[in-house]
Amino acid sequence: MISSETERPSSQRIAIITLLAAITIDSVLSNVADFMTPIIPTSVRTIAFSIITIIAIVMGLRICIDQTDRISNSRHLSALLAGTPKVMRAIQFSLSGLLGVILFEEVIFMQYHTLSLLGIMVLSYFTGAGFLGFLSYKFIQWFRIIPKNRRNWVSLFFLISSVLMALILSMTILSQSIILFDRFPVVVTSQSHPQFPSLQSLPEFIQILLAVPYLMTPAWGFLIWTGSALLLRSYSQSIGKPLFWLLIIGSLASIILGSVIVFTPNTNGPFDTSLIGFRLTGIAAIIGQGFLLGFVFLKISKNIEGGQAAKFKESLRTTAIGISILYAAVSANLAFGALPPLGAVSYAFVALGASLFVSGIYSSAVFSADIGIRKMIRNYLDKSGFIDTIGRANRDIELTNTVISISKKYVKSLENRTGFDLTMSDTEYRQYLDEVLEEAQKVDRYNNASEE
Repeated sequence: MISSETERPSSQRIAIITLLAAITIDSVLSNVADFMTPIIPTSVRTIAFSIITIIAIVMGLRICIDQTDRISNSRHLSALLAGTPKVMRAIQFSLSGLLGVILFEEVIFMQYHTLSLLGIMVLSYFTGAGFLGFLSYKFIQWFRIIPKNRRNWVSLFFLISSVLMALILSMTILSQSIILFDRFPVVVTSQSHPQFPSLQSLPEFIQILLAVPYLMTPAWGFLIWTGSALLLRSYSQSIGKPLFWLLIIGSLASIILGSVIVFTPNTNGPFDTSLIGFRLTGIAAIIGQGFLLGFVFLKISKNIEGGQAAKFKESLRTTAIGISILYAAVSANLAFGALPPLGAVSYAFVALGASLFVSGIYSSAVFSADIGIRKMIRNYLDKSGFIDTIGRANRDIELTNTVISISKKYVKSLENRTGFDLTMSDTEYRQYLDEVLEEAQKVDRYNNASEE
């Protein structure tokens, strides 16, 4: 299973790199729109936005089609995720259409309707939050079923960070949507003035909705950094200690510096122009975390091929693509009333990034339930135990659900033949199966020790 890898087509790699570059540039520019607007002419900003938008739409749809086709063909998604490839493709085409409408209006009429922007924000962010909410649910399931003496810290960090990120997305976009709908013009023109939300001028409820996510962000960033460091630690030798420590210390430093903006008292909240350096550092920290995690999953997938392992490799790569897109996209902060609406492109790819990340993680857990792949992971790949742990947990959950389903059918058959009420609650089934699984895990650990 471990050999030289078959490279993905160069056109796919180019599409991924180009899309990530476009989203990253858009996110960074969106955070300095208030600072940049008086300096750079509208025509120059419009040209830059047009190029970024066209590249993102073309490359984004290419990646969406490729990845959703791959996920659909894997046939290893849960019932809840089985229909997501088609749904995600429809959502991404809709988001791309709304971006196209904004671009057309801007180029032809030097204006755009905020309703199109509102549609992008709500559809993309709430879809992304939904995917991350599902991932949080799966992490809770996996973490609960793992015996206490075998629980993996990386799983816990990913569990908490997924919950926090789902909350951050939901609360941020809800508050920003209310502000956009209530306070800004239906049509944005070149005479409009870009403005980031100011807490002091908002109702108390909206202040809370907008402030809480910013207070959550440093904790979320630190949890992701810790999980990344634990995952990457297995590769400190292969990538070299200097590069390892540069990645780890550099990303931590950017999180700490970027967090200053959240806790620094000022009159205009996180978007005070006097804190432009800290603002950019905070954005770089989030984008950097996405690239760092993407690098980790690509590193784990390197040199895998053959049969089931090739599908496992693609799941890991899908995870890397998704998390890189997601973190670059959520770094955007759109200044309402800005022409062009820098940040809209990034907003339109939150849903795609979240869906690929969640589908990749879930598929990786399914494929790594295979004993041969788990042995390969332990011996050659992820020695942190993260993927091995969620693979075992997912296998145990699916086994439990299958056995309960078969048992219920058998009990129903006995009731029909004997006339006795033999009904058991799901809790009773699970208590009995927990005892059986505990014994099976002892045998599994013994067999693994023998193999090693």
